[in-house]
Amino acid sequence: MDIYVLNKNFQVVRVIDEYISVIWTSRYYTYGDFELYLGANKEILNDLKYGYYLVRDKDMTNTEYHNVMIIMNREMVTDSENGDKIIITGQCLKSILRRRVMRQMIFTTSTTVEMDLWGIITQNFILPDRPERVIDIKTGTDHIINDYTMDSQITGGTVSDAFYDICQTYGYGYDMYIKGGDFYLYIFEGEDRSYDQDTNPHVVFSPEFDNLISCDYKEMREDYANVAYVFGEGEGKYRKYSIQGSASGLDRIEIWVDARNASSNDGEISDTEYRKQLRQDGRDALAEHKAMATFEGNILNAVNYELGVDYFLGDIVQIENSYDLSVHARIIEVIESEDETGKQIIPTFSEMEVTS
Repeated sequence: MDIYVLNKNFQVVRVIDEYISVIWTSRYYTYGDFELYLGANKEILNDLKYGYYLVRDKDMTNTEYHNVMIIMNREMVTDSENGDKIIITGQCLKSILRRRVMRQMIFTTSTTVEMDLWGIITQNFILPDRPERVIDIKTGTDHIINDYTMDSQITGGTVSDAFYDICQTYGYGYDMYIKGGDFYLYIFEGEDRSYDQDTNPHVVFSPEFDNLISCDYKEMREDYANVAYVFGEGEGKYRKYSIQGSASGLDRIEIWVDARNASSNDGEISDTEYRKQLRQDGRDALAEHKAMATFEGNILNAVNYELGVDYFLGDIVQIENSYDLSVHARIIEVIESEDETGKQIIPTFSEMEVTS
């Protein structure tokens, strides 16, 4: 695998075809990262500068660069016996969203999640409050299967933080690529390839299929809750609140949610819309208190299925073990590594909600 080095004008300045090891990590809800370990020389070091880009040959076409990484750190390791080494690390293009804070409060009232995400990009990158904050990010082709609506207020943190919280709540991913010297961003939803559907071919990782080498299952209900009391602005008995959830008796497990940061902005937001936001805060809080299970396992790529052909980052796949535990989970991270021992692909699966 060759790795191309691009300067800040996206011109190829070097092709790296010899290295000791490379680790390339992609993530669904947030930005990925990389580590490149190679022998040192002055010419290579001069071409691996901060802010330059790396892209693998398999992620390139004549017009587009996908899965691009940004060089952020350089480390020189001296070794008189085995030769000096260079360690280059950084993050993928999506980390650009870390470069802008959510300077203004954003109100969402019954708008789609996709519209809200693009509103955040527009307000903080494309048409921000100050011209020096502009980073031109163009619209790619979104691929949304289920577009939900949301009512909330978004304040503080970085744009990357906001994207992570929203995408994780609604099951969306996003990605960025370079085309014609421009940054493109798109929002997408992975395909369901589990037994829960019959539209797409099933992708199953199981010892029975000889493509799941190891698997550990863990079920967690300690923090489970199904009813949220959400308290917003006001004091004492005049404090506004909302109840999210309807379980009763011993099955009812309540949590208290402080949503005082949700504001009606001195009457700018109606009481009806404000209470919608409180209910959204309740749904978000309960999403963090579900009964969850995790399935961790190492898979063999290209045995039955091949990454990038039969399944992709963000897809939902079926996982089964030898004890008749069968679940569907989303692939939220893929670590691709290559060294003298060969290539390896390690996926990370999302937590699954336990419903029984």
